[in-house]
Amino acid sequence: MSVQQVNLWKREFLQDACTVFNKDKTSKKSDKELKEQHLLKVIG
Repeated sequence: MSVQQVNLWKREFLQDACTVFNKDKTSKKSDKELKEQHLLKVIG
């Protein structure tokens, strides 16, 4: 593992750290719910 790779990961994490610890996970739920609704329509 190179120092450059670790620095890149650190920089990327610090840019998006607020989304990692965001308590609002409605977007993931809504995607899951949409898939579930679609499957229920297909199944009948």
